Amino acid sequence: MFTRFQQDGLTSKVVGASYRTNILEPGGTYEPDLLIRRFLGRESKSLDDFDFPTLN
Repeated sequence: MFTRFQQDGLTSKVVGASYRTNILEPGGTYEPDLLIRRFLGRESKSLDDFDFPTLN
């Protein structure tokens, strides 16, 4: 979700309002993936898409 803030800036009032409207206000009334999709305007990436270093 951070990509949306990166695009328009961390202090963007537009992105902040969208985050509040699409993520915070609905809370647990919808599935998280639907809330994220509404906020981003696209499907979110799966954690499987990222290459995380292992902590051994």
